[in-house]
Amino acid sequence: FFKQKTAYEIPKRDWSSDVCSSDLKTNVKRITDALAKVEKINGVTFDWLNPTADQTRTEAGVIAQEIQEVLPEVVTTREDGMLAVRYERIIALLIESIKELKQEVEQLKRQ
Repeated sequence: FFKQKTAYEIPKRDWSSDVCSSDLKTNVKRITDALAKVEKINGVTFDWLNPTADQTRTEAGVIAQEIQEVLPEVVTTREDGMLAVRYERIIALLIESIKELKQEVEQLKRQ
């Protein structure tokens, strides 16, 4: 499913292969303290040190080491030792943090 030209190129995905059915999962647990985890990571813009032909503009993303501290399941180590983030897997953390924010808003409304 992945086609990779260089160590720093983001792999291409075949999204049709992603299966999310609960029938295929075990040990399912809700992400706790999601908002506190989100507060520990930063959204950043950056330029690549050694850009490939398609990495010539400023990009937006996250720092893998920050993500690894709060949600290590979404960080992988490539063959060259560089950390890589599976961005699509951060969505679960963001969903739970939004729910926590909603609860806080609702509590404030009741006061």
